Amino acid sequence: MTAKKLEIKNTESQGISTGEGSFYGSVLKFNLQEKKEVDQTRLPLSCYFKVKNHIELLSLGRNFHNSFKEGNRVFALTGFATSVDVEQTILGLGAYFNFDHGITCDLITPEFRNSEFTKLVKEDVEEKVKKWDNCSLDYHKTYSLTQYSITGLENIFKSVDLISFENILCDLFSKDNQAYFVALPDLKTIEDNLEFYYPILQHIDSVAISTELKKTKEKVLKKHMNYFEKSNIKIEGIILK
Repeated sequence: MTAKKLEIKNTESQGISTGEGSFYGSVLKFNLQEKKEVDQTRLPLSCYFKVKNHIELLSLGRNFHNSFKEGNRVFALTGFATSVDVEQTILGLGAYFNFDHGITCDLITPEFRNSEFTKLVKEDVEEKVKKWDNCSLDYHKTYSLTQYSITGLENIFKSVDLISFENILCDLFSKDNQAYFVALPDLKTIEDNLEFYYPILQHIDSVAISTELKKTKEKVLKKHMNYFEKSNIKIEGIILK
Protein backbone atom coordinates (compact mmCIF):
# COMPACT_ATOMS: atom_id res chain seq x y z
CA MET A 1 0.00 0.00 0.00
CA THR A 2 1.59 3.26 -1.08
CA ALA A 3 0.58 6.86 -0.75
CA LYS A 4 -0.51 8.86 -3.75
CA LYS A 5 2.43 11.02 -4.76
CA LEU A 6 1.93 14.78 -4.81
CA GLU A 7 3.39 17.03 -7.50
CA ILE A 8 5.50 19.55 -5.63
CA LYS A 9 8.59 21.61 -6.37
CA ASN A 10 11.88 20.27 -5.08
CA THR A 11 12.93 22.29 -2.00
CA GLU A 12 15.59 19.90 -0.69
CA SER A 13 18.48 22.19 -1.59
CA GLN A 14 16.98 24.99 0.52
CA GLY A 15 16.65 22.91 3.68
CA ILE A 16 13.62 25.00 4.64
CA SER A 17 9.98 24.05 5.12
CA THR A 18 7.33 26.75 5.21
CA GLY A 19 4.28 24.72 6.24
CA GLU A 20 2.07 25.25 9.26
CA GLY A 21 3.42 22.33 11.26
CA SER A 22 -0.06 21.37 12.47
CA PHE A 23 -1.14 17.77 12.24
CA TYR A 24 -4.89 17.71 12.90
CA GLY A 25 -6.73 18.12 9.65
CA SER A 26 -9.31 16.03 7.85
CA VAL A 27 -9.00 12.27 8.12
CA LEU A 28 -9.37 10.06 5.06
CA LYS A 29 -11.97 7.38 5.75
CA PHE A 30 -10.48 3.97 5.35
CA ASN A 31 -11.90 0.68 6.65
CA LEU A 32 -9.14 -1.78 7.46
CA GLN A 33 -11.67 -4.57 8.00
CA GLU A 34 -12.41 -4.60 4.29
CA LYS A 35 -8.85 -5.72 3.60
CA LYS A 36 -8.19 -9.44 3.67
CA GLU A 37 -4.64 -8.93 4.89
CA VAL A 38 -3.40 -6.04 7.02
CA ASP A 39 0.21 -4.95 6.69
CA GLN A 40 1.35 -4.83 10.31
CA THR A 41 4.62 -3.11 9.40
CA ARG A 42 3.15 0.15 8.05
CA LEU A 43 0.67 2.65 9.38
CA PRO A 44 -2.82 2.45 7.84
CA LEU A 45 -4.12 5.31 5.73
CA SER A 46 -6.45 6.36 8.56
CA CYS A 47 -3.34 7.34 10.55
CA TYR A 48 -1.25 8.77 7.73
CA PHE A 49 -3.89 11.21 6.50
CA LYS A 50 -4.36 12.83 9.90
CA VAL A 51 -1.42 14.95 8.84
CA LYS A 52 -2.80 18.33 7.78
CA ASN A 53 -0.07 19.70 5.53
CA HIS A 54 1.24 16.98 3.23
CA ILE A 55 3.41 19.33 1.18
CA GLU A 56 5.36 20.25 4.31
CA LEU A 57 5.55 16.61 5.36
CA LEU A 58 6.82 15.40 1.99
CA SER A 59 9.33 18.25 1.60
CA LEU A 60 10.81 17.93 5.07
CA GLY A 61 10.49 14.15 5.05
CA ARG A 62 12.44 13.86 1.80
CA ASN A 63 15.29 15.89 3.29
CA PHE A 64 15.49 13.58 6.26
CA HIS A 65 15.08 10.46 4.13
CA ASN A 66 17.98 11.53 1.88
CA SER A 67 20.05 11.97 5.03
CA PHE A 68 18.93 8.52 6.19
CA LYS A 69 20.12 7.01 2.90
CA GLU A 70 23.50 8.66 3.52
CA GLY A 71 23.80 6.67 6.74
CA ASN A 72 22.33 9.04 9.32
CA ARG A 73 19.77 7.40 11.61
CA VAL A 74 19.14 9.59 14.66
CA PHE A 75 17.39 12.90 13.94
CA ALA A 76 16.35 15.61 16.37
CA LEU A 77 14.04 18.62 16.26
CA THR A 78 14.40 21.62 18.53
CA GLY A 79 14.08 25.38 18.40
CA PHE A 80 11.66 28.10 19.36
CA ALA A 81 8.31 26.41 18.71
CA THR A 82 6.22 24.88 21.48
CA SER A 83 6.98 21.33 22.61
CA VAL A 84 3.66 20.28 21.06
CA ASP A 85 4.68 21.70 17.66
CA VAL A 86 8.03 19.91 17.82
CA GLU A 87 6.39 16.67 18.89
CA GLN A 88 3.75 16.83 16.15
CA THR A 89 6.51 17.35 13.60
CA ILE A 90 8.45 14.25 14.65
CA LEU A 91 5.22 12.26 14.62
CA GLY A 92 4.60 13.42 11.06
CA LEU A 93 8.14 12.49 10.04
CA GLY A 94 7.75 9.08 11.64
CA ALA A 95 4.49 8.57 9.75
CA TYR A 96 6.19 9.57 6.48
CA PHE A 97 9.16 7.24 7.00
CA ASN A 98 6.91 4.37 8.02
CA PHE A 99 4.07 4.74 5.52
CA ASP A 100 6.00 5.84 2.42
CA HIS A 101 9.20 3.86 2.93
CA GLY A 102 8.32 1.05 5.35
CA ILE A 103 11.05 2.13 7.78
CA THR A 104 10.73 1.19 11.44
CA CYS A 105 10.94 4.29 13.66
CA ASP A 106 11.46 5.12 17.33
CA LEU A 107 9.97 8.43 18.49
CA ILE A 108 11.25 10.07 21.67
CA THR A 109 8.66 12.59 22.85
CA PRO A 110 8.71 14.99 25.84
CA GLU A 111 6.02 13.08 27.76
CA PHE A 112 4.76 9.50 27.62
CA ARG A 113 1.03 9.12 28.36
CA ASN A 114 0.24 12.77 27.58
CA SER A 115 2.00 12.48 24.23
CA GLU A 116 0.51 13.57 20.93
CA PHE A 117 1.41 10.06 19.73
CA THR A 118 -1.80 8.53 21.08
CA LYS A 119 -3.82 11.25 19.30
CA LEU A 120 -2.26 10.46 15.92
CA VAL A 121 -2.14 6.68 16.21
CA LYS A 122 -5.01 4.89 17.96
CA GLU A 123 -4.97 1.61 16.05
CA ASP A 124 -3.61 -1.37 18.00
CA VAL A 125 -1.49 0.66 20.42
CA GLU A 126 0.14 -1.49 23.09
CA GLU A 127 1.85 -0.25 26.23
CA LYS A 128 4.95 -2.27 27.07
CA VAL A 129 8.00 -2.11 29.34
CA LYS A 130 11.66 -2.51 28.37
CA LYS A 131 13.77 -3.68 31.31
CA TRP A 132 17.42 -3.47 32.27
CA ASP A 133 19.11 -4.16 35.60
CA ASN A 134 17.52 -1.92 38.26
CA CYS A 135 15.53 0.21 35.79
CA SER A 136 12.86 0.10 33.10
CA LEU A 137 11.32 2.24 30.36
CA ASP A 138 7.63 2.38 29.41
CA TYR A 139 6.89 2.58 25.69
CA HIS A 140 4.01 2.46 23.22
CA LYS A 141 4.16 0.13 20.24
CA THR A 142 1.97 0.08 17.14
CA TYR A 143 2.80 -1.27 13.68
CA SER A 144 6.46 -0.27 13.17
CA LEU A 145 6.39 2.81 15.40
CA THR A 146 7.68 2.81 18.97
CA GLN A 147 7.29 5.81 21.28
CA TYR A 148 8.96 6.53 24.59
CA SER A 149 9.73 9.75 26.42
CA ILE A 150 12.42 12.14 27.59
CA THR A 151 10.87 11.98 31.07
CA GLY A 152 11.28 8.20 31.04
CA LEU A 153 14.95 8.59 30.15
CA GLU A 154 15.33 11.18 32.91
CA ASN A 155 13.98 8.68 35.44
CA ILE A 156 16.57 6.14 34.29
CA PHE A 157 19.32 8.78 34.46
CA LYS A 158 18.43 9.49 38.10
CA SER A 159 18.41 5.81 39.08
CA VAL A 160 21.68 4.54 37.55
CA ASP A 161 25.29 5.69 37.24
CA LEU A 162 26.48 7.57 34.15
CA ILE A 163 28.19 4.56 32.54
CA SER A 164 25.02 2.47 32.91
CA PHE A 165 22.95 5.30 31.43
CA GLU A 166 25.27 5.56 28.43
CA ASN A 167 25.07 1.79 27.92
CA ILE A 168 21.26 1.96 27.97
CA LEU A 169 21.31 4.72 25.34
CA CYS A 170 23.62 2.59 23.19
CA ASP A 171 21.09 -0.24 23.48
CA LEU A 172 18.18 2.03 22.53
CA PHE A 173 19.98 3.47 19.49
CA SER A 174 21.58 0.19 18.38
CA LYS A 175 19.39 -0.76 15.39
CA ASP A 176 21.11 0.14 12.12
CA ASN A 177 18.10 -0.37 9.84
CA GLN A 178 15.67 2.03 11.51
CA ALA A 179 15.26 5.76 12.13
CA TYR A 180 15.03 7.64 15.40
CA PHE A 181 13.32 11.01 15.91
CA VAL A 182 14.01 12.93 19.13
CA ALA A 183 12.03 15.96 20.34
CA LEU A 184 14.64 18.09 22.11
CA PRO A 185 13.77 21.06 24.33
CA ASP A 186 15.10 24.59 23.78
CA LEU A 187 18.82 25.24 24.01
CA LYS A 188 18.65 26.83 27.48
CA THR A 189 17.01 23.71 28.91
CA ILE A 190 19.69 21.55 27.30
CA GLU A 191 22.49 23.70 28.71
CA ASP A 192 20.91 23.80 32.18
CA ASN A 193 20.68 19.98 32.21
CA LEU A 194 23.76 19.15 30.19
CA GLU A 195 24.83 16.15 32.28
CA PHE A 196 21.60 14.44 31.21
CA TYR A 197 21.37 15.69 27.61
CA TYR A 198 25.02 15.42 26.61
CA PRO A 199 25.01 11.57 26.36
CA ILE A 200 21.86 11.83 24.21
CA LEU A 201 23.44 14.45 21.93
CA GLN A 202 26.33 12.07 21.29
CA HIS A 203 23.93 9.75 19.42
CA ILE A 204 22.24 12.44 17.28
CA ASP A 205 23.35 12.65 13.64
CA SER A 206 21.43 15.74 12.53
CA VAL A 207 19.00 18.32 13.84
CA ALA A 208 16.34 20.60 12.36
CA ILE A 209 15.53 23.89 14.08
CA SER A 210 11.94 25.13 14.23
CA THR A 211 11.55 28.90 14.37
CA GLU A 212 9.43 31.95 13.57
CA LEU A 213 11.72 34.44 11.85
CA LYS A 214 9.54 37.40 12.87
CA LYS A 215 9.98 36.48 16.54
CA THR A 216 13.51 35.07 16.47
CA LYS A 217 16.59 37.25 16.12
CA GLU A 218 19.20 36.06 13.64
CA LYS A 219 21.86 36.21 16.36
CA VAL A 220 19.90 33.80 18.57
CA LEU A 221 19.26 31.43 15.67
CA LYS A 222 22.96 31.38 14.79
CA LYS A 223 23.76 30.60 18.43
CA HIS A 224 21.60 27.47 18.19
CA MET A 225 23.19 26.43 14.91
CA ASN A 226 26.73 27.00 16.18
CA TYR A 227 26.03 24.99 19.32
CA PHE A 228 25.00 21.89 17.40
CA GLU A 229 27.70 22.28 14.75
CA LYS A 230 30.36 22.43 17.49
CA SER A 231 28.83 19.22 18.85
CA ASN A 232 29.45 17.61 15.42
CA ILE A 233 25.72 17.46 14.71
CA LYS A 234 24.65 18.27 11.14
CA ILE A 235 22.08 21.04 10.67
CA GLU A 236 19.36 19.38 8.61
CA GLY A 237 17.47 22.59 7.97
CA ILE A 238 15.32 25.38 9.37
CA ILE A 239 11.57 24.84 9.74
CA LEU A 240 9.71 28.14 9.41
CA LYS A 241 6.49 28.39 11.39
